[in-house]
Amino acid sequence: MNTAEHPPQDALTMLGILPWSGNLQGFDFPESVETLVHYMTNEWLSDSHEDQMLTLLRQDITLSSSHTLYEVENAYFGSLLRSAYASREHGEYEESRHFARVRGVGQALAEGRRSAVAFILNVNRNHWVAVIVDFCTSEILWGDPLGHPPSAADIEALDWWTALHSGYTFAHRTLMVTRQTDDFSCGLLAFGALAHYCLPEKYPLVAASEVADERLRMFLAIARRHLSEVSNLGNHA
Repeated sequence: MNTAEHPPQDALTMLGILPWSGNLQGFDFPESVETLVHYMTNEWLSDSHEDQMLTLLRQDITLSSSHTLYEVENAYFGSLLRSAYASREHGEYEESRHFARVRGVGQALAEGRRSAVAFILNVNRNHWVAVIVDFCTSEILWGDPLGHPPSAADIEALDWWTALHSGYTFAHRTLMVTRQTDDFSCGLLAFGALAHYCLPEKYPLVAASEVADERLRMFLAIARRHLSEVSNLGNHA
């Protein structure tokens, strides 16, 4: 994010500009503008907030001159992959429309139309980790802000999916991630690890001591995208 900003001061200014009604514009899911309040607190970030940040990363990748073959998925992708693995013996993965997205990403990776997929995975319903599946290096990278390794079940699901679409056994590596020193910053830090892997120059890893300012920077970036989309909609009305 832009380190030349003054997050507390700029966030206060944005509070006076931002209309606090309606839904966010320019994002994949129509969440209320009021969800942005959480970035200004110490509350745990939900899947809605993860998807808002992932939308920003997806846009930045699209605008970049490199890494455009990275596929950044929403916060539900990991759950779908787990479900696909659980139903693997019943033929549902190959046939069900429910798994069309996961299947399509796997095919795009296998065919070289994408080189890697990046997603945020929820663990135990209260913790976020970052996952990169890189088909160019045949690696699965796991970034947990608490430093915990993946569970046996998640390793099995990821190994099954990558082997199914590539025919290879992938190596498991640790993704660089800032270590969490509180009980609420996993969502921000897991996203930061994901973004740093995809676009390291634009998204340097955030120090644990800078979490509060980084939350405000995210608030500002999301609010600005919303206001820009609202302005564009008004110009075309």
